[in-house]
Amino acid sequence: MKVKTIELSGIIKKEWDDWDKIKLVQSDGYKIDLVSRFREAIENYPNKKVQVNYWLSGKPCTKNEMTENFLKKLYGSAEAEYEKNDYRYSSWTSETDYDTVLSVGGHNLYSELSNEEGRFIILELNFQGAS
Repeated sequence: MKVKTIELSGIIKKEWDDWDKIKLVQSDGYKIDLVSRFREAIENYPNKKVQVNYWLSGKPCTKNEMTENFLKKLYGSAEAEYEKNDYRYSSWTSETDYDTVLSVGGHNLYSELSNEEGRFIILELNFQGAS
């Protein structure tokens, strides 16, 4: 089964202009409207099973760096340094539940990501069965 992956990243920022919005701010200042990008992806891959993965960090870094730091925490790696950044990994799956504006598998991503404003995120949307 083919999987189409769309990856988005940036600093999470909440904005309001008639609607509450979550944007991902790029290093050049460009802002990606997360809800619009989700809607566009859903329209391009209708009725496909979708899985959303995301990694959060206090500062921009790569997915490999986030995963490595997550595994270090998981396995109790000892470190001694003056600067420490927390990382978190989350993964949910959904069938075709697109009734909520930014929801996957009954999880309200809008609410969840709103609480992470100012943090860096790498977000993947994986559509199974996409050609």
